[in-house]
Amino acid sequence: MRYLCEAMDEEACIVPTPELVMNTSGSRTIQDSFLFTLICRHVAYIFWESTEEGKATYVFRTTAFALSHSLQNVFNYIVNDTVVNKRSTLCRNPELQRRLGMVDWISHTAYAEWKQRVRPYC
Repeated sequence: MRYLCEAMDEEACIVPTPELVMNTSGSRTIQDSFLFTLICRHVAYIFWESTEEGKATYVFRTTAFALSHSLQNVFNYIVNDTVVNKRSTLCRNPELQRRLGMVDWISHTAYAEWKQRVRPYC
């Protein structure tokens, strides 16, 4: 998360996002996650990052003009109390990816690899 914080400019924001995690057995927990925004000219990126080990980083693309609306849409998806296995659902559903503007997901296998994959968005 430090790398994303350092890559941000003064106009960007970090949104604490309580991720409601629900699985198929009905178990519910809330995990800490954050939405980071990076603005590069007219393009804006939203990064969904979790504090939990083993969770990938999800990257969403929008315009700087639509950033607030897109940020709200991604936030609403994460805190939604009806979607089971949100991350898996997002990865397997191209229509949902299109609607939210998802362009990438980056595994946390190794920091150097993660940073190399994130760098083009910064």
